[in-house]
Amino acid sequence: MLDTAIDGINHNLRRRLDVELYVLAIGIILRIISHLSRSRTRLNYHWAELFRSLLSLVRFLTSYTVDLKHLNHIEVLLDDLVNLIALSLSAGEAFLPSPAAYDDLFYKLIETGDVLIKFRDNYELGKRQTNSIDTIISVSTHYKQLLADGQSSRKGHLTHAQVASVIKQGYETLSIQAKEGLDNWDKYREADRKTFLKKMARVAVGDVKNYISETSHVR
Repeated sequence: MLDTAIDGINHNLRRRLDVELYVLAIGIILRIISHLSRSRTRLNYHWAELFRSLLSLVRFLTSYTVDLKHLNHIEVLLDDLVNLIALSLSAGEAFLPSPAAYDDLFYKLIETGDVLIKFRDNYELGKRQTNSIDTIISVSTHYKQLLADGQSSRKGHLTHAQVASVIKQGYETLSIQAKEGLDNWDKYREADRKTFLKKMARVAVGDVKNYISETSHVR
């Protein structure tokens, strides 16, 4: 399920974004991570690819704000995406398989850098209380300062190993003030998805008809 959600995120990026598809994909990932963190299940999975996909989506949304900002339900997607990243930061130790996997999440957040601030400002996320953008940016700022101090003391760019060391040391002074209820979600109600389910059924029936037609011609 995680693979399917990630593929959906990675391969459907366009300016006329299918927001409903992305809300579903992010929602699936949020529910899975919520369950894993609550049950403290450390899952061996390519988490680095998942977090790379989420932060790539942040970059895409930031780059094409003019095209995307006024799409229907875009606020839901933005809030869910931000809250998913914040949940991963605050509960990562409960579901990630190793300290290295947790470190990698912070490393990717550092790589995203100033994009997060631009992302917040482009969509005015700071004006809504329904997302945890301030949590994510505070973590990024915390490490940005630590890395700047490290570069200053070493008088040069830090190596990957030195950055990893800074991340580990930074846990001691890091405070993640995540909102309560990030691991909660609304239960699925089929009645709320009637239009989508009918559309999906029509596509499935159409595909079957095309397949039958093609195979009958072959015979």
